Amino acid sequence: MFSKILLLILVIYCCAVQAHRDTVVDMNENGDLIGLPDKYMPANINLNTDEITIGENTKRIPIEISRLYKFENDYNIRILSSWYHDRSLLPPYLTIEIKPEGRKYAYLAMLNLDNLSVIEVQVVTYPGKGGAIFSTVVNGKALK
Repeated sequence: MFSKILLLILVIYCCAVQAHRDTVVDMNENGDLIGLPDKYMPANINLNTDEITIGENTKRIPIEISRLYKFENDYNIRILSSWYHDRSLLPPYLTIEIKPEGRKYAYLAMLNLDNLSVIEVQVVTYPGKGGAIFSTVVNGKALK
């Protein structure tokens, strides 16, 4: 009986953990972000001027993030976001993934969608066999 209850709890927990997935946000050739709710529009990332606009907020991309793509020649950018999760855990956020071509690492920069403050910057290394190692470079609390 105890093992059945434990199994049921484990199944419920696993389903809850798998329930949240970030939304992929498209970025066109002008840097306009497509796929965010109206509340966060207009949205644009300008890598030439190092500016990001989300809704009524426009800020310079923090040096902790811009330096990640400034020294790389060729890289891919992927934008992920979440605004529909439990806000007691995290504010609505935008994650910018910068992956240099031909490298076994990427950078993740997580920004608060409401005020564009940095939540966290991480380096992700891919040692092989489908694994990934996440290392925090900047914690947003340290920038305040």
